[in-house]
Amino acid sequence: MIHSLAGGFIKELEYADFVKVKILAGEDEGKLFWYTTDLIDISVGDRVEISLKGKIIVGEVVKIERNLNNQTAPIPIKRTLSIIRKL
Repeated sequence: MIHSLAGGFIKELEYADFVKVKILAGEDEGKLFWYTTDLIDISVGDRVEISLKGKIIVGEVVKIERNLNNQTAPIPIKRTLSIIRKL
């Protein structure tokens, strides 16, 4: 950790890959949500299993943002769910 000149500490950055997923069925069909992933071989157009409102559902990857830190992420990393698996 780096000590700042103001006498405090600068937070260590966390990094994650973010994936925007479009819901393919159900009451949230067509809605977009951000998830994190550790999958290296994920691509736009892939179908994935995700958790939404306590249910396991299928979505389609529409955007991938690699190696974002907690200051540039679209939503807080700690609040983001992870993709369960690629189909």
